[in-house]
Amino acid sequence: MIPRRLVIEIVSVPHRRFHLHLPLWLVWPALLPLAAALAPLVGLWCIARRVNPLRVSCAVLHVLGSISGTHVEIEHPHGSFLMGIV
Repeated sequence: MIPRRLVIEIVSVPHRRFHLHLPLWLVWPALLPLAAALAPLVGLWCIARRVNPLRVSCAVLHVLGSISGTHVEIEHPHGSFLMGIV
């Protein structure tokens, strides 16, 4: 499943917290023109390397689907940063 939401939490030393819940359905339409612009270049690359374009597009969709459930946490004495893709 393609990720739906990005959750960012920043905690500083005096226990101030910042939460950001960003719905990714707002980001995907912004990336659509970029994907449309890169599609011919990827097609030319596939022809030059003799790679099946269908397999390349399936691989990209698998990578996008596997991003869901990723958690990144950075700890520091002055605070912490947590990012989760749901």
